[in-house]
Amino acid sequence: LPSAPVPAVPAKPAPGLHARMAEIYGILQQTSPKWLPIPFGDWMPDLPDLFNPGATVAKNVIPAARSYRPLGALQTTTDALDGAALGAAIGRDKSGSYYNYAGDAAKLYEVGAAGVTDKSKGGGYSTGSDDVWEFQLFDQAQVTRLIATNFTDPVQGIDVGSAGLFADQFTSTLKPKARHIAAVREFLVLGNTNDATDGDVPYRTWWSGYKDPLDMDPDAQTQSDFEDRPTAGDVQRVVGGVEYGLIFQQQGITRMSYSGGDTIFQFDSIDRKRGTPIPNSVIGHGRRVYFISEEGFFFTDGTQSHPIGANQVDKTFWKQFDVNNRKSVSSAIDPLNKLVAWAFPGSGGVLKIYFYDWQDRRWSEAEVDLEILVNSTSEAFTLEGLDAVALDSGYDTTISVNEASGQTIISVTTVSGISVNDTVRITLNDATIHQTNVDAVGASDITIDVGLPSAADAGNRVVRTTIDVLTPGLDSAQWRGGDLLFGAFDTAHKLANFDGANLAATIETGEIELNPGFLSKLVKARPLIDGGTITAQVAGRNRLIDAVVFDAAENLDAIGEVGMLNESRYHRLRAKVAAGGTWQHAQGIQVQASSMGTR
Repeated sequence: LPSAPVPAVPAKPAPGLHARMAEIYGILQQTSPKWLPIPFGDWMPDLPDLFNPGATVAKNVIPAARSYRPLGALQTTTDALDGAALGAAIGRDKSGSYYNYAGDAAKLYEVGAAGVTDKSKGGGYSTGSDDVWEFQLFDQAQVTRLIATNFTDPVQGIDVGSAGLFADQFTSTLKPKARHIAAVREFLVLGNTNDATDGDVPYRTWWSGYKDPLDMDPDAQTQSDFEDRPTAGDVQRVVGGVEYGLIFQQQGITRMSYSGGDTIFQFDSIDRKRGTPIPNSVIGHGRRVYFISEEGFFFTDGTQSHPIGANQVDKTFWKQFDVNNRKSVSSAIDPLNKLVAWAFPGSGGVLKIYFYDWQDRRWSEAEVDLEILVNSTSEAFTLEGLDAVALDSGYDTTISVNEASGQTIISVTTVSGISVNDTVRITLNDATIHQTNVDAVGASDITIDVGLPSAADAGNRVVRTTIDVLTPGLDSAQWRGGDLLFGAFDTAHKLANFDGANLAATIETGEIELNPGFLSKLVKARPLIDGGTITAQVAGRNRLIDAVVFDAAENLDAIGEVGMLNESRYHRLRAKVAAGGTWQHAQGIQVQASSMGTR
């Protein structure tokens, strides 16, 4: 019998374009070098370079969550002091206006955009070669007093914002000098003192009468007294507070708490192991006080000390720093970026700044020439001082009268940057000053209603005007000052802020083995930095005993990549952003690499 026909097998349809491309992509994935992300982790120079999970270099940047951000160059805001700055402070008067003060070896100054004013007492001062100025505000009934000490000279005081000069502060029989100063509750407190009776007593803490910073005579009625604690060494700093004070000595930290009665203050040791050898490293912010001990960087919350630099920067700092340069250390707070900053002379005389981000617990460093780090404030302005910041010029005027209102309208040539409702001051030829708003801005002029009573009066009085453009207006809190600023005195003795053009930044990764057990060929890199002129380079080696040598730096191409050809066992990457570039975040670097075998 004939066999049944075999049914035909339908032909397999040709694969579509999508399927064919997926197949090709899969093959490419298996054969092409892979892109591997390497984040810029925490700056941890204390750890070995090999397998360091963070960055080995983070220079001229500030730490942030999951990135590093740019650091601006110093930009001066004032005239110069006569000599190198040895201390600075912020003063606030009873009206709420703020002022900056500073001192050099011979003088004390009020410092502002309008100029630097010598506020020294007659004859000036003779600050010792190992000493600096410290300042403390003290509220009194009618005024706020700024009190300053440099140990060599009598303690000085001035009413904040006054036209007067600094003068000897104490009116009591005993007039101790001191290296350190603070305010604890309603008492002025001195540390490391000298007086006519006992001479130098470096381990002494001495406080004034209750609410009386003029009286330092020990007395049960006024509650003035002193406490000697020689076993902990010299008093290195006193940090004040509304609840308690902290006394930093060479070998310990003590909390002084008001108790009243015969004892007046109770003294409790909160750290018997560590104090500080560097007085100017101690800086408070909120309930924390940061300091450098012989072990490294710490903060105390008033009950115990907590390490913040262990396995990160402690060993690197002590390798770079010579304690004989302790006078040259300074510290300040950057409140906006949540940073504590310490400046110190490093190896080879290079001025270093270490930044610590207290929110994300990250570090970075910078190299900037400066005298001291300081906190300053946006200053209060007088009418005269506003001339320095206002857009100020003279204009020919045309006079017209609004018949309906009887008011005088002054029209002047348009000034770039003036808008409707901007606050302006009009200075008439007879020196009469009017504060008002811009009513209209035309193509070639602006119109301002001065409110003079008649056209005849206007015609007689106004020939030329001076217009100062102030935004916001004179009643704004901005002109009272008070914004806390992070800055420094530069090497020209001028107060400056870190808001200039961005500094040249460098970040290096730890050393990694891209394919464990095998050599790897690193082909390309993509710096994950969102602006500026960026270069990248790689260093490779096969043995840990080999020198680390970076290949030449290469620029980004049109698609954001940097060509690299480096075949090694271990690799590390470096990214740089040129000075003056505009960028916000440096997050890491991606690399494209492939395995090249075991030898």
